[in-house]
Amino acid sequence: YTYRVCMFKDAKQIPKGGGSEVTIGYWDSWSGPKNNEYSKMKYGNGATCWNGPARSLTVTLRCGIENKAVDVREPTRCEYTMIFETPSVCDEKIATSTLHADHAEL
Repeated sequence: YTYRVCMFKDAKQIPKGGGSEVTIGYWDSWSGPKNNEYSKMKYGNGATCWNGPARSLTVTLRCGIENKAVDVREPTRCEYTMIFETPSVCDEKIATSTLHADHAEL
C-alpha cells in the first residue's frame, strides 16, 4: 500500500495495484505525552473494517531532513501507526549539528 496523510485533515491507504483508496482516519487531536504533546497526531473514525472497528492512525513525528513517512504498521487490527520525519520538530541545536553536520558557513 501507499499511505497519504493530509496533515490536520485525513489519512488514506491506497492499493499499489489499483483499486479504491480507504480512509484510515480523520484528524482528531494531538496525542503525545504531557511533556511533548505535539509529538503525536491522532486520526480516527476512518472506514469501518469488515466485521470490525473503524480504522485509526497514530502518527509519531520525528526530526528528519525532509517530510516523509518512514514506517507504517498495523500492530492491532485496523489500528495503524506511522513514523513521519519532518524538520518541523527539530530543535535548532539538533538541526544545525545533526542534519547539516557537513555544512560550512562562508
